[in-house]
Amino acid sequence: MNEYPVTDTLLLDPLPVAAVLEAVIGDFLTEPASGVYIKGRFDPVMVPGGVYHQRDPNIFKGSGLEERVVVTSIDHIDKTAPVLDLDANVAITVSQMRFLSSRPTLPGRGVAIIKRCIGDLLCHYGDKRENPPVVSTPALYGEFLKPEFREEPEVYEQILGVLLPIESQVREFLGHDHWVVHFLRQDRFSLYVEKSLDYRIIEWHQQNKVPYRS
Repeated sequence: MNEYPVTDTLLLDPLPVAAVLEAVIGDFLTEPASGVYIKGRFDPVMVPGGVYHQRDPNIFKGSGLEERVVVTSIDHIDKTAPVLDLDANVAITVSQMRFLSSRPTLPGRGVAIIKRCIGDLLCHYGDKRENPPVVSTPALYGEFLKPEFREEPEVYEQILGVLLPIESQVREFLGHDHWVVHFLRQDRFSLYVEKSLDYRIIEWHQQNKVPYRS
């Protein structure tokens, strides 16, 4: 959360565009992170290399024994006991067991591409004394692609084509005053582009160590 006021907000639902991105160029994208997912979440709740364990179902519950069984994959999980991580934090509750998946159910890679697109637009707002360098399309999106497709212009054309509606919406919201600072944040399934103050106002308060008061 930034310390300066938000004067206007653009609320975006990135999931439809992200789903189209993954449908159109999914074969060209790097594989999603390995692990165990809960349906409706972007990130895995169990990752390779992590240490996870459950109470041994063969130990009598009232015995007071705390025998633990290490679980390494979705196939090893006992659905009747929570999964704990190395620090004994609950990684998966019993009620979440029926929502487990070995692959993400949300288009997280598409959302990441959308966030990269918006982030690049926001770089051109704020301090206008030094304009940021123009970043090429491959430099922006190449890391999301498998190495063998990073030099394919047609793939980038498809990405730009799918992104065009949401990019146009953001550009219209940002407007023509490039001195105004903007922020991007994500809250669950929504993206928020937030408009704040003229950069010169922010800089003055920072240099003079004066808290901003609206």
